[in-house]
Amino acid sequence: MGRGRVQLKRIENTINRQVTFSKRRAGLLKKANEISVMCDADVALIIFSTKGKVSEYSTDSRYINICNIYSQDCSSIIHNK
Repeated sequence: MGRGRVQLKRIENTINRQVTFSKRRAGLLKKANEISVMCDADVALIIFSTKGKVSEYSTDSRYINICNIYSQDCSSIIHNK
């Protein structure tokens, strides 16, 4: 039997919130790496903490290329509406 659903709500205790953020950030970065390796996908991930610290992951240092492709795709969607 698996875990039950976790009720999503803001963690009020600042220390607990920061610890949870750090653990989940590490998990997201790991998953981004896994999907890029397993599926040969270009991946870019940006995470901003509440303090303004930026964590990022991108495949093969192609962050700028991935962002440019995303930007072009978004602009074509907006213009087609």
